[in-house]
Amino acid sequence: MTSINVPEPSALGLWTRRSFAALLVLVGLSLLGGGVLLAVDGGSPYYLVTGLVVTASGILVWRGDRRGAWLYGAMLIGTLAWSIWEVGYAPWLLVPRLVAPFVLGLGFLLPTLRRMTPVTGPFRGWSVFAGGLVLALATGAGLHASGPGAPADPLWQTGAAVPAPGPLARPMASVPAEGWPFWGNDRGGTRYSPLNQITRQNVDKLEVAWEADTGPVPDVGKTGGLAVTPIMVGDALYACTEYNVVIALDAETGRERWRHAMTGDVASGKPCRGVSHYSVPGATGPCAERIYAASQAPDLIALDAATGEPCTGFGEGGRTSLLDGVGARNPGLYYVSSPPQVVRGKVVVGGSILDNQLWGSPSGVIRAYDAVTGRLAWAFDVGRPDRTTAPPPGETYTLSTPNSWAPASADEELGLVYMPTGNAPPDLYGGQRRPFDDAYNSAVVAIDAETGKERWRFRTMNHDLWDYDVPAQPTLIDLPAPGGPRKAMIVSTKRGETFVLDRVTGEAIKSVEERPVSQGGTVPGERLAPTQPFSPAMPAFRGAVMREADMWGVTPVDQMICRIKFRRMRYEGTLTPVGMDRPTLV
Repeated sequence: MTSINVPEPSALGLWTRRSFAALLVLVGLSLLGGGVLLAVDGGSPYYLVTGLVVTASGILVWRGDRRGAWLYGAMLIGTLAWSIWEVGYAPWLLVPRLVAPFVLGLGFLLPTLRRMTPVTGPFRGWSVFAGGLVLALATGAGLHASGPGAPADPLWQTGAAVPAPGPLARPMASVPAEGWPFWGNDRGGTRYSPLNQITRQNVDKLEVAWEADTGPVPDVGKTGGLAVTPIMVGDALYACTEYNVVIALDAETGRERWRHAMTGDVASGKPCRGVSHYSVPGATGPCAERIYAASQAPDLIALDAATGEPCTGFGEGGRTSLLDGVGARNPGLYYVSSPPQVVRGKVVVGGSILDNQLWGSPSGVIRAYDAVTGRLAWAFDVGRPDRTTAPPPGETYTLSTPNSWAPASADEELGLVYMPTGNAPPDLYGGQRRPFDDAYNSAVVAIDAETGKERWRFRTMNHDLWDYDVPAQPTLIDLPAPGGPRKAMIVSTKRGETFVLDRVTGEAIKSVEERPVSQGGTVPGERLAPTQPFSPAMPAFRGAVMREADMWGVTPVDQMICRIKFRRMRYEGTLTPVGMDRPTLV
């Protein structure tokens, strides 16, 4: 056996070595303590084992024992193999597992610590360490490929297969040939333009042609700036601002043609997201072409598209109040968050109810007004489906009903308007909801534009307790079918589920399954739906089911803390109900 004499370190070297040893012990004990808690909660034993090893390494280094370095090196090799097994080669998931341990290991390169290591051959120790790292890479990769470590692809976790190439769906036949006359370009919200001057080959050469100053940014509310998609009719652009101002701009130059302050140029704190256009059949002169907008008073306002002057024959001096009968007792509880939809000579508006305020919030009634006179044409109140007129004096539409705050779609040919709905407030508690609230929450309702009567409805959630409204305009398309194009609708949801329906009947074109979901552990007085609708034939955009391995931190210590918190939360995948016994991950 060869004996190697290691010189005694200087006072500075001894202090350096023991300071590093103390740091190793501190890190090791942190990992050990948290590792015990995590293991007790059923989590990964890695942190417990690593804490023991790093603590032991620190003790050996304190004593000047060269085995402390080799023990730490063995931990690095094991950490590399474990990390790749657990998360593969995802860079951001490897950062908290590898960066800090390897950076801390650089301390062993200090001269006073290198003298602890026997030098019996040139780079013999580094060769063994490098070989161990290569072995760890290979072992981790093999285990990751064959084990449960890889997260599911969130786009395909429902099991949907990639469809074979075939005929493509087409936008509605009524897509405009030029301009952008509706909020989504057409009533079906396809946002599709047939214009072909901009291509993949020249899009990078676009330059700013002009800019227009629409006014100051409000200092109220939580938004700020524009939240609007302008429409383009003829050679003019029309938009609205958070100051309740409607503006017309020359589409070629950006020059302002007119502006109309709907509420005295006062900021509301609520975004105005768009205006609508209508050509009065057979009319000429003022207000033959009209722009409709909802102020945040809220009023429905009709303006002459050419001058911005109010259409005095519409309502009272160009406006009709949207507060009538909704039961809005407090300012701001009821407002309009989407542009009106114009179909069959009717201007249809929903309304947004401020979330989670109170039981007895304003009604979520959907109303249509005559596009010329501004008179109420019909009202769709889910609590009184047999009454399409305004409520009698002294009464209101049914309070606290599901509201339709997102943009609506319409099919002029079918005479249907498609209204996406949210929850009956308060949105995250359903103990007080009535049967008709549950029947219409988080749904799409097809309403006859002439009569206000329901044709069909499709519900994307049963007794929604997560505020998973239908937040997007339903997209109307024509799907290829053996007997000719089929009138279809795509419904996107906050849940990440995508439903494809027949827009004539409301029947599902792509299969819909009612699947059991998590039960129990909710708040007092609440109830849970035993199943929820899923769309297995379409990609799910909700993301993969979360795992302990997905938890993140800058270092292993705070990642471990995050993993402990995850283990102690209630989480059973998508649609885990919120309870009061412990935090819930949604």
